Formats: sequence, C-alpha cells, structure tokens
Amino acid sequence: MSAFSERALAYFASHAVDPAVAEALGVREEGGRLVYPLGRRRSLNGQGHTQQPRGEPLAAWWPCHRPERPGDFVLVCEGESDALAALSALARSPEDAKLRELPVLAVPGTGYPTKRLVDELAAVEPREVLLALDADDAGRSATARVTDALHERGLTVAPVELEDGEDLASYLARLPVERRGEWIANALCDAERARPPFGTQAKPAATGKAARNRRRVILTAANTITPEAVRWLWRFRLPLGGLSLIAGEPGLGKSTLTAELAADVTRGRLDGDLQGQPHDVLIATAEDHFASVVWGRLTAAGADLARVHRVHVEDRGEEELLTLPDDVAEIELRCTELAAAGRRVALVVVDPVAAFIGGSVDTHRDAAVRRVLAPLAGLAERQQLAPPWRT
Repeated sequence: MSAFSERALAYFASHAVDPAVAEALGVREEGGRLVYPLGRRRSLNGQGHTQQPRGEPLAAWWPCHRPERPGDFVLVCEGESDALAALSALARSPEDAKLRELPVLAVPGTGYPTKRLVDELAAVEPREVLLALDADDAGRSATARVTDALHERGLTVAPVELEDGEDLASYLARLPVERRGEWIANALCDAERARPPFGTQAKPAATGKAARNRRRVILTAANTITPEAVRWLWRFRLPLGGLSLIAGEPGLGKSTLTAELAADVTRGRLDGDLQGQPHDVLIATAEDHFASVVWGRLTAAGADLARVHRVHVEDRGEEELLTLPDDVAEIELRCTELAAAGRRVALVVVDPVAAFIGGSVDTHRDAAVRRVLAPLAGLAERQQLAPPWRT
C-alpha cells in the first residue's frame, strides 16, 4: 500500500516522480503537505501542483548523498520536484552511462542566494556542475549568475538545455516512462560536451523596458536593397550558402551520390559557379565505415583525397560522434583554418543528419529541429558552403 494519498500520487505523476523513489529518500505526507527531509513543506492543492507555505526555510537538499570525494559530477535542479524527477529518471538510465549514482542537489528556486549555492558546491570540489534550472526568464538569469560565480571559483559548469518555458520535471512527465532514463542520460551528456568555456556564458535576454530599448522591428524599402544572384555549387540543384536535403528510400544510392558530389567538388568538375576550381569537402558519416566504405567510393569516383576531410570529434582522447548543433562552431573554425591555408571548403556532407542530432532534441517538434538547423544554415551562409545531408 502506498505511503501517499491519491492527491500526492497525482502530483508525483504530473511531475515524473516515482513514489517509491520519493519514499526511499525520506519524503512523507503530513496534513495535506509533502514534507522533505530538511523540514521544507509543500502544500498539495489537488490540481497537480503544490504551494509553499509562508516562512519556509531556504535550504538546499542532497536527496541521495552529498559527494564523498572530489572529482564527481553534480546535477543541480531547481526545486525538490525537479530533483526527484531527475533521480527517478536516472534510476532508469542506461547502465553503461554510469549516471545512476549521480549526486543531485535541489535548490529551492532561483531566489536561493548565489553565494550560498556556490559555497555548497565548492565545498564538495566537483569535477563539473550540471546546471538544470528552469528555462524561463528567472531560470536563465539565475543560470548566468550562478555560472559566472562558479567560474570565479574555478569550477566548470555545463547548463542543461530545456525547451523555452520548461522545467525538468514537466518535460520528463510528457515522455513515456520507459524513455525518461535514456533522455536524461543524453541531455546530461550533451550538456557536458557543449559546456561553454570560462567567460563565454551567454547573458539572458533583456526583458521589459530594457528589451524594448534593445529590440526593434526595422523596415527596409526593397529599392534600397542590393540584389544578389544565387550562386550554385551544382547549377539549379545545390546552392552555395544554403542547406540542401538528399532524401529517398533506403538502397537508392544517396550515400553514393554524396561521394560522387564530393569527388566532383575536389576536381572542380561540377557545372556551377566553382567549375574549374577544386575545393575541399568535409564528410561526417555515421553509418558507413570511412576507411573501408567511404574511402572506396571516393576513390572510385576519382576524388582528390587530399581535399576530403573526415569529420569526427575527440573529447579527452576518446573519439565521439559529431553532435548538432553543439559542434557547428568547431566545424566553422576548421573551415576557417583551411581557408587561411588556401584550402577553401565548398561542401559539407552530413550522412545521415538524424544520427548527429543531440539526444536531448525532440525531433518530432518543429521548433526544436529548427534550432538544430539554424546554426548549420548560418555556417553555410558565412562560409558560402553547400551542405547537403541525407535522411
């Protein structure tokens, strides 16, 4: 028999909290309120939400255990429910991700004093702080503030990306229970890979009067705009400075076509604005072994192999898969370095695109996919590339 009422169970269900996890961690129900081990209480309103009574103490809570040794990763969540949701999901995470024992710290909202939080984290000497605050204005402001303060103490921070307006518990609650463990593992790994270096944390967008002063709609008369002709890598098929998609059923030869295109670009053979001008090509492939399959296709197509570059990622000496959009800035840096050496890149192949989208991105949501593609489109425009990808 459950230790919680139907009202409490409804709240747990709407916040992706496993009641057994909550009970094991010392959460109890008393007088229509959830009571947490440090004494903080939340009143159940019967509508899937809670309210904090007046006068509750501001106390951070380590639900499972405070890190016992320096060098651990630590996940910081906004509120007890987010922490419990995270722990419920982590309990279902893939065993090889080694996240089931991840220390989690719950802070009671964005009003928790930054210095107190930083002191609490600095005391345990974490290897890295994974910061999963709400994706609203208050949460983003707190993320920037806490990140700066942790950087000043010499600590590494990796913000966890959530959809606009989301919190960790509500997002997890929308996922099927069996997918939550894999999602949180991917989200944390993506955050760790994409962590910003010291001093580069983006500041939150201004709101209210400040936003009105900074953000304006500008009207430009069309007769004042200088027209630009479309430049083609392959005339009327692959534009330079834009994205192109090669789609089709399996077995139709999409990857073979990209190898032919790559070979033609390296020899300057394509009918387009770069005809007669050999250029370099970047290829990121997740399905075909480069040395045994892709290399053979390129050779058969007559590619200048010195102009073809396999794209992969190394992190702490380990080879990993390229992740979009996290690694776009690194791709652009490599393109710039090649250009400085007199080797301009004209084509970037991503094959297939779905394999390179970060695991925390919901590919069924149009807005989420657009956020992945926008940095790639910007790269193509700035570098005048023609990056086709295969579905």
